[in-house]
Amino acid sequence: MNVPLSKIDRMMRDLRASQPGHVPCIEMMDPMMAQVLRKKTPAERLAIAWGLWEFARDTLRRTVAAQHPEWTEDQIKREAVQRLVHES
Repeated sequence: MNVPLSKIDRMMRDLRASQPGHVPCIEMMDPMMAQVLRKKTPAERLAIAWGLWEFARDTLRRTVAAQHPEWTEDQIKREAVQRLVHES
């Protein structure tokens, strides 16, 4: 099933493509998941995205902390931020 991209999806695709070091890839969403997300309000979709962002950030912080047990919390947070913005 070929689902057309929304205006926001096209904008996000273009934003990702403009990032330095971007490697193009084909991203496929399960059609059933796309249907579920289409029924959500914009606020609900934003809440889902925010929850995923927090999960990724917290997982990265735990990973950095495990790799560097001697680091302070501030060092761990800075390293996580650098990785999230592709500076390391």
